[in-house]
Amino acid sequence: MMLFLAATQAPAQTAPAAQSRPAWLDEVSLSIGAQRDRVDGDASLSDSDNNPPFATGDQHILRGHEAVPWLRLEARIAQRHGLRLGYQTFSQRASNPLRLGADYLGTTIYATGPLATRTEVTQADLSWRWWTPVGVHEFGAGLGVAFYKLDVDGSWVAVPELFPLLRLTWAQRFSEHTWAPELSFGWNWRPASGWRVFADASGAKRSSGDLTGEVLKLAVGAEWSTALSSSGGRIGLGAEYGWSHLEFERRAGPTLTTLDLTLHGPSVFVRLAY
Repeated sequence: MMLFLAATQAPAQTAPAAQSRPAWLDEVSLSIGAQRDRVDGDASLSDSDNNPPFATGDQHILRGHEAVPWLRLEARIAQRHGLRLGYQTFSQRASNPLRLGADYLGTTIYATGPLATRTEVTQADLSWRWWTPVGVHEFGAGLGVAFYKLDVDGSWVAVPELFPLLRLTWAQRFSEHTWAPELSFGWNWRPASGWRVFADASGAKRSSGDLTGEVLKLAVGAEWSTALSSSGGRIGLGAEYGWSHLEFERRAGPTLTTLDLTLHGPSVFVRLAY
């Protein structure tokens, strides 16, 4: 008799677990990934107050490969509304030979030395999308706000070619952040149970303030997921290929810094959903 009562009460005990999620919240998920990016970037640094004025011109200072971690927190509300919070950061140090000339008493004197730089870009975005199902496909479009932070250190220690005992030094360091409106688009396709193929695109632009610029991002990928429990928990494993292009310009009095950076490469991620 006691076994019978336990068996009949078991569904009643597990039912509240399935209803523990609010009725308006269809799913909430956390994705954590790392992207193996191919880095290609040009930067320029200038200071008109320096004596003599200092200007590097465009320098190809960012190159090679970097592992860029990222995370996304997503929620689906009432089937049609999607919220997403994304975050990623990129950092690289570089040293490149730089030869510049300066006028001295009507004669151009050249100096050569390494230009050492540290570039760090932090990105975060919060977006809302309206999703429309079309069969097994789903299309989304919406608005958001993007946050960008740019940290740059640059220093140059050079030796004048005609005066090898002298040293010319220049250094600049700043940390600047800004917000920008964002447009975002998405596509989901579920060809079979547990599988999802997706694409994402977004663009943000800031045209006022000390730090201005624009960012474009694209990503395509696929994910396989399976249920963890009867209460709705799932775990997914996926891979995607992402591409992003960032252009920044920072003015502060006599100093001007520009950055033109492209990151692209494959990434893998794990997604926990409930």
